[in-house]
Amino acid sequence: MRKLNKKNLIKHQRTIIFILLFLVVSTMTIGYASFNEILSTTGLVTIQVPEGNLEITAASLTSNTNTNTATVTSYSDLTANFRIRFNRNRNGTAVYSITITNNTRTDYTYNGFTFNQGNSNYTAAVTGISSGDTIASRSSVTVTVTITGRQNNNTNYTPSITFSLEDQPTGNVIGILNDQTTDISTNTLGPVEIIVYNTYSVDKVVSFTQTNPHFYLVDENENDLGNIIIPANSNSIITAYIKKDPEVLYLTNSDTTHINMYSDNKSTSLGEVTVIVPVSSPDEDTEKPQIGNVTLDVENTEGSFTTTWTRADSGGTDIDSYTILLYTENSSSPVDTQTVPANQTSYTFTNKSEDNYYVKVYATDLAGNSGAEYEENDTTYYCTTPGYTNDYCKQSATKEMKWTFTVTNNIANTTLGTTTAKRGQTYTSTLRGNNNYTINANSIEVTMNGETVNHTYANNTITVENVTGPIIITGTSSNGCLVEGTRILLADGTYKNIEDIEYTDLLQVWNYETGTITYEYPIWIEKSYQTDSYEQTTFSDGTVLKTVKLHQVFSLDENKFVNILDGDYIKVGTNVAKVENGKIKPVQVTKVETINETVNYYFVASSIYYNIISEDLITTSDQITKGVTLSNMYGFEENIKWPSIRKDIINQPGALFTYEELNIMPYYLYYGSRGYETKLFVNLGYATPEDLINYLLTNQLNPSMMITPPTNKEGNRLWMVTTSEDLVTENNKKEFLYEEGTEYTLQEPLNTKDFIGWYNTTDEKIYQPGDTINVILGTHFIAQYKR
Repeated sequence: MRKLNKKNLIKHQRTIIFILLFLVVSTMTIGYASFNEILSTTGLVTIQVPEGNLEITAASLTSNTNTNTATVTSYSDLTANFRIRFNRNRNGTAVYSITITNNTRTDYTYNGFTFNQGNSNYTAAVTGISSGDTIASRSSVTVTVTITGRQNNNTNYTPSITFSLEDQPTGNVIGILNDQTTDISTNTLGPVEIIVYNTYSVDKVVSFTQTNPHFYLVDENENDLGNIIIPANSNSIITAYIKKDPEVLYLTNSDTTHINMYSDNKSTSLGEVTVIVPVSSPDEDTEKPQIGNVTLDVENTEGSFTTTWTRADSGGTDIDSYTILLYTENSSSPVDTQTVPANQTSYTFTNKSEDNYYVKVYATDLAGNSGAEYEENDTTYYCTTPGYTNDYCKQSATKEMKWTFTVTNNIANTTLGTTTAKRGQTYTSTLRGNNNYTINANSIEVTMNGETVNHTYANNTITVENVTGPIIITGTSSNGCLVEGTRILLADGTYKNIEDIEYTDLLQVWNYETGTITYEYPIWIEKSYQTDSYEQTTFSDGTVLKTVKLHQVFSLDENKFVNILDGDYIKVGTNVAKVENGKIKPVQVTKVETINETVNYYFVASSIYYNIISEDLITTSDQITKGVTLSNMYGFEENIKWPSIRKDIINQPGALFTYEELNIMPYYLYYGSRGYETKLFVNLGYATPEDLINYLLTNQLNPSMMITPPTNKEGNRLWMVTTSEDLVTENNKKEFLYEEGTEYTLQEPLNTKDFIGWYNTTDEKIYQPGDTINVILGTHFIAQYKR
């Protein structure tokens, strides 16, 4: 290593010309004063560029999910400020694009970021730049900021992000290849001179490599060059040497290689060197060229797969080409043959049909030696057997090349929208329960290629990313209904078969607030469906109840509603609640059996309490997740009565859904089926908001399942509004139908003596004659008198 003096500068005139040209296009990053000092003898004049700022110059929202507000409010210097409000009780994401511009004359290193949450529980991630990356002078970088969070109120939060950058010393490391030709035809080593300029005010370390595998880059003692220190504000001449691989033979008198310089984790190509080499006779090379292992891998593009091999030739003349032969599993001759040049060690086949394929690869060198004979289908040659380590021909393993896969749905009583998936793509399809069957989202498992993989299931949509093979979806679905012919107790003490129940029928139901019988109209009626089996439960008094799947009765032993089709609860000996003269009477299960018979089945839910009296038994089916029933959420006291703590629970802030949060439901269902209380499933961890929405869309809001309430000619819903003094018959029910949203005025009772008021069985409030109510759903008033 030696210094470049004035005499050297004259000798290397073309080097100086190059640097002058380089400066014209690079004056912003080279380090003006130091470079001017180094080249002061040339009379170089530098041009100063005005100093600018390091700052954020652009910030914008690129995408968002589950947000009400997601804006960039301001940005200055290296801080961006946001205003964000995610949808209540939903996981949300806001993604922003932020551009940082360096208009200074100094390079800066990125050291991370600081995220101020703004009193929220948000988190932030930055992609597009990593710690230690450089933002060069007069350049910009655009990064992605992803903010995620979840909140349970309607507050706008104002988080901010600040980027940390540290300035670097100004300067550059410039390498000039001073020799374009070197000769090793008669010498062991061929010198190559490299001039390196360091314009930084600190020392810099450089290293060099060359690209031709037939050569080595060494020092004068034939050792590796290693790292070389270039002092600050100086220049150095490094003499490197090209050394030939002694086992390589040449049929021509020259070869080439490229010299690369590395500094500050950056690689710079310094140019090409022509190497004069000794010429050998072709007769000297009789060795067949060798190659390394061969693989075959499918691509995500339909019809495409790639074979890859490694070079293993250890001597002789250089490889001239590679030959690739493609076979199907059952073909005796190649279905495709390709030849590629020596610098290529992979090939991608396209437009191929689905099949099982393998390849054989061999090389041919410049002397004409080839591994072709080893490709022949003869057991004496190695290429016919994958895994052998022969040197001249390699065969890949046989692989199935398939781009379209079947998707199998093993969840009973459900429908899958799309039953095929494409390789490399994201599979998305609707998955819906049929005939009142509910998909238990937490039970879903997805396997691909026989292994369990991650998936998402929300809003009836199942998603599997990066498809690589056949998909199988398993899980459970549940349903709860009553078989045709089941008798339902009406308010007047008579019975109607479940298939005949209408929205105009006033039902006897069990009031969990009072632990007594009350009267409600239906809030939801299911259409008829058919099944080929049902459960028949017989009780000690001879009562028989026929149910389909997960219908529920009240176990007095467990003091809660339990599923009939579940061996953990309903079994011989279980005491179940029956209603007799408005009181609870225990009856015991004497037999539970599955009857294989085709029957029609139905379901009716009453307003507020959801239960009905079926064959004089209190029955319901209000579970969203198997075994977790809304009615059971608070426990029960004597006479199947909710404890007083229920009101404390539901009066807690955030305990219930507002209608704004659950407005996918019509208001009559939100109120009449206590949809607002389903938030307890979420708050207690039994279901996610997505699970809940999926349940509602699959069941209560599924138009293919529900019978719609009666409507007038304008299409507006009509509801029964009656009092205990109204004489309602099958023939005059139309007189008591009121349009939803209209007002109903309460009349004077027939007997005003000792009259207290009209008791509303739905909201349990007392109203006076002349009071009006807004008609929301079927409503019944009972005249109350002093006793």
